[in-house]
Amino acid sequence: MRITEIIVTWMSKAHSSRYQFLIFLMLFLSTKVALAGPKTLSIASIVPPITLQSVIGNSWNSLNYVGKAGVTLIFIGNNPHIETTEDTQNSIITAIGKAITKNQLGNRQIVTIIQDHISPNSQPDRTSVFLQKIKNLNLHYADDSVYKLFSVPPTGITLVDIDKAGFLRQVEKLPVSSEIEAAITRSISFQSMLLLGETAPDFSVLLSGNNKWRLADFRGWKKVLLLFMPDEMTCGCQNPVPSLQAKQTDLDKHDVEVLLVSSNKETTDNLINSSVTRFDFATDGNRNLHYLYYGAESQNSTDALAVLIDKNGITRDIIKGSDPANFENNIVDKIINLDTK
Repeated sequence: MRITEIIVTWMSKAHSSRYQFLIFLMLFLSTKVALAGPKTLSIASIVPPITLQSVIGNSWNSLNYVGKAGVTLIFIGNNPHIETTEDTQNSIITAIGKAITKNQLGNRQIVTIIQDHISPNSQPDRTSVFLQKIKNLNLHYADDSVYKLFSVPPTGITLVDIDKAGFLRQVEKLPVSSEIEAAITRSISFQSMLLLGETAPDFSVLLSGNNKWRLADFRGWKKVLLLFMPDEMTCGCQNPVPSLQAKQTDLDKHDVEVLLVSSNKETTDNLINSSVTRFDFATDGNRNLHYLYYGAESQNSTDALAVLIDKNGITRDIIKGSDPANFENNIVDKIINLDTK
């Protein structure tokens, strides 16, 4: 039972108007907390769509880069450069310029960000000169909500790394120093990908019941099977869920947690309802997980695909559903083989 339901139940049983008032106050405060401003993102979460306005009037949207390029956001605090020397400012400008030049190779999108109430023409002399210098370095405005989303402090520089699939990978808060160039170089070289025998890319998603599910939570005590459903079951693809559900005993015996992933919520809902499954499932509307685990094949996922991750978080097998009749048996065989190694 949710807290609001509990409070309403108390109110119905409270005989004193004083108690009813106190309970009403509790309800009001709990609602205010629930509706409080934007939450800070945790690492491995999907970054919600972000729209920024450039200083020259162009619009930038993070969704345009999902599946195409990683993103490095360079946040500049409210008033971070008044105390810095000209040499330090030049070092920062050089570092950002090099990052943007490397971006021309197409591996990452580099965006420099200041808060929308900061104008290069309205700051004290030293800061104004600095902001004018970086004006042409892909400079954009962001409101307070974007700064809060990544917990950006009011001073210094903060680097935010978002991978090609749209997941938050790193937030690095830096003092204003000559080491900024090295930090940006580390940032733009950051990437996450699925490789057999390597640690599976961590991620966090919301399940159908709005509960949070994170891959790293199972490390050390459970294997994980990620089952990507075909985009459209109308393509004649076989639904693998009922057969896999029938093997629940085997899955439990070998400590396997199953997560179903679909880019089509309606299709997934129908599959889950018809299969009466106990498996958790997540809707991947913007295809973030598909890009993270399918990569370039994400656009044409007409077959199911299963990714088997061991208890240490290592990717052990990728099983394609191109042979639907034996797909579920192949999955269980791979799990059993993993335990016998």
